[in-house]
Amino acid sequence: MRKGLTQIYTGEGKGKTTAAIGQIIRALGRGLTVCLVQFLKPGSSGELSPLRKLGIRVIQSQQRYRFPHPTEEERSRVKSEINSLLQEVNRLLTGRQYDVIVLDEINNCLHLGLVEPEVILDLISQKPDKVELILTGRYAPAEVMERADLVTEMVPLKHPYDQGIPAREGIEY
Repeated sequence: MRKGLTQIYTGEGKGKTTAAIGQIIRALGRGLTVCLVQFLKPGSSGELSPLRKLGIRVIQSQQRYRFPHPTEEERSRVKSEINSLLQEVNRLLTGRQYDVIVLDEINNCLHLGLVEPEVILDLISQKPDKVELILTGRYAPAEVMERADLVTEMVPLKHPYDQGIPAREGIEY
C-alpha cells in the first residue's frame, strides 16, 4: 500500500463493524495483512471464526461493561483493559506488522470516557504512512473525525428493532 489513511465508521445506524469487515476482506484479497482489535465486545460474534480461519489476528477485550450503569469497579477494570489494548495497538503500529488495523467500537470507548481523545489522536499521528487505520463505533468525537481522512456516518432510516424484531444470529451478531 502506498499511502495508508485513517477511516471512521460512526453513527446510530447498523453497519459500522460490517463495513470495517468488508475492508478487511478486500485487504486480504490484495495480500495485505490485517489485525482486528475489538473493544467492549467480549465473547463470540459470527464474523470472528471465519476471520480467524482467513488468518486475521483478532484481539478482543475480555471485560464486560454493563450499559448504561457499570459499577465503579467494573468501569475501572474496563478502562485498564482498554489502556492495555491501546498499548498493544501502539506496538503493532510502530512494529509495522500489519497493513490494516481495525479498532472496532473504539468510538464508544471515547464517548463513555473510557479513553481520552488525545490517546487516539496520538495513535493517528504516530501511524506509519503505509498503515490503514479504521475506527468504528457510535459517537466519534469531532476532533477525531477532523483528523481522519474518511468519515462515514451510518444513519438509521428504518430498522427491524422498530418493529419489535430482536437481533438475529448470523445477521446482527
